[in-house]
Amino acid sequence: MESKISEKVMNNPVFILPLEIQTSIGEKGIDIDDIREIRVRNGSRIAIIASGRELFLEEKGNVKIINSILENATGHSMYAYEEALRNGYITIKGGHRIGVAGQVVIENEKVKTIKNISSVNIRFARQVYGAAEAVIKKVIGRKGIVNILIISPPGYGKTTLLRDLIRQVSGREKNEHYTNVSVIDERGELAAMYKGVPQNDLGSCTDILDGCSKREGMMMLIRTMTPDVLCVDEIGLADDVEALRYVLNCGCNIFASIHGTSLEEVIKRPVIESIFVEKMFDVYVVLRKKADDAPVIYDEKFHLIG
Repeated sequence: MESKISEKVMNNPVFILPLEIQTSIGEKGIDIDDIREIRVRNGSRIAIIASGRELFLEEKGNVKIINSILENATGHSMYAYEEALRNGYITIKGGHRIGVAGQVVIENEKVKTIKNISSVNIRFARQVYGAAEAVIKKVIGRKGIVNILIISPPGYGKTTLLRDLIRQVSGREKNEHYTNVSVIDERGELAAMYKGVPQNDLGSCTDILDGCSKREGMMMLIRTMTPDVLCVDEIGLADDVEALRYVLNCGCNIFASIHGTSLEEVIKRPVIESIFVEKMFDVYVVLRKKADDAPVIYDEKFHLIG
């Protein structure tokens, strides 16, 4: 049986699905370029998130399908990904991420791995060139490099914007003006390193520390890479705030992001209150629900930047 979409899947994570599932996607008229997620749960119909809609195939997930996906994704070397599975996901070529749920194995009070996997969530990595254009024009273009905090609920494009901001700032050596950028990519979402190669374009003057905690990574990169800008995704712990303070005291700028529904909501969190009291950031970028809505940008005094 030949898949109707076989010619388009070479650089798409659809290729790790069993052939019959690929065929079902094609028969349902789903353009694989529009797919954002594929969720396979043991005993439930396979869900496809595409073009802002959740669609269901007739096929139900089962252990055989789940194991086939994981075997294909890891090149039939699941054992080589045991360390990554401790974090609940693996990253494959192209920066695509496969999240897993199942039975957690605990050893010495720490997660050793996950076995008997019952659910997988294939998240399609997509780099959006120009996602940070509003920030570049309204902030960088007027003020130069400043400390920027991006605020957004999950799934609103916070990481996408931060990634493009890094790329545009780091890539300016083509205009004989370069900025050394260091990135702590704790969960592999910014660079999506695969065998030491970033799968996402973060610019030509960017150094990446993959899989390291934010606190340790910030301390390390300040000492070793002397960055002009240091970037972290999803801050929120007291240790993160302490490390941010250290970085700023070293004279380095920061681009960071945090989960939140609004600037007002984030300000009220006790753990990170000092970020605002000490005015660690010069600019706050708040993302809104619709992808085509322009971000709302505030200065350090919480005044709108037009």
